[in-house]
Amino acid sequence: MPDEKTTITIEIEGVTVVGEITERWQRYVGVKLLRPFTHLSSGCSVPYFAIKHANFAGPQGEAMARTLLAELYRNACFFHEHGEELRASWGATQDKLARLQTNDPDAPDVIAMAKRELRRRFRAREVDQRWYQNEMRVLRGRSRAYDNRRRDVIDTFMARPCPDGVDLGQVVPFILAEDEVGG
Repeated sequence: MPDEKTTITIEIEGVTVVGEITERWQRYVGVKLLRPFTHLSSGCSVPYFAIKHANFAGPQGEAMARTLLAELYRNACFFHEHGEELRASWGATQDKLARLQTNDPDAPDVIAMAKRELRRRFRAREVDQRWYQNEMRVLRGRSRAYDNRRRDVIDTFMARPCPDGVDLGQVVPFILAEDEVGG
């Protein structure tokens, strides 16, 4: 069944929702929303500890696909209703991320340049092994700190009230879509 794409239809509050099962394996099912919205997809994997008790190749997969489609529809309704606010907030988030990349002394390009210089000095035997390792540890810590600051900016964007299960992977395609997720 892995290559087979199946169209599924459900009704939610009087609205006919059409989707497509994009992938279907024993341990995974993927769904794409086709109507009345587009640009959203989701999937579900069977957790390792439940492998013996679940099989998405059969009726459980069909039921999970319908559940995912309903979730995608509700998310799309939320995105459609709050689209302008989300776009404005995402634009501000992108600006913050760009400023962080440009102005942060721990930005990846700055750290990469510092690591290259440190390696050059070590290879030229200007510094000993112990000092080199200590400085590399400091640079790795600075890099992690930068990643945390970057994540904090994104988490701030995601902190708004959203339906359960919404992640950045679902939000960004909606925001970037020209037709506002609508078909």
